[in-house]
Amino acid sequence: MGDQLTAGKLKELVGRRWDSTDAGRVLKFWRASGLSMNAFGAQHGLVAQRLSWWNKRLGDWRDSDAEPGLIPAVVVGASALSAAVAIRLPGGVVLEVADPGGVEPAWIAAVVGFLSRSA
Repeated sequence: MGDQLTAGKLKELVGRRWDSTDAGRVLKFWRASGLSMNAFGAQHGLVAQRLSWWNKRLGDWRDSDAEPGLIPAVVVGASALSAAVAIRLPGGVVLEVADPGGVEPAWIAAVVGFLSRSA
C-alpha cells in the first residue's frame, strides 16, 4: 500500500489485522479529517476503540510525518506584573500556564495539539 491513504484503500483495511504501518496511515487519515474518533470510525466502518488502541501506541505528537501548523490562540494575562498566560483554543478550551518560563515549550505545544484534536 502506498504512503497516501484514501477512503477506498481504508475500506480494504477495515476487516484486516493492522500492522503499525497500516495503523499509522489510518491515524494520519483520521487526524487530517478533523472528525472526532467516534465520528471517523462510524463514517468508515471502524470501531473507535481500535483507533484509540493504536493512537495510544503510535499517536506521538512528534510523529515525523506531522505537519507543523498553527491554530487560533489568544495569549492573555502576559504582562510585566503577571507571568501567567491563558491560551484560548477553538471550542472554548482554555489552557492556563502559571509559569510559562518553567514549562518546556514542546510540552505546551503537545498539550495544545492534543486538546485541539480532542475538541
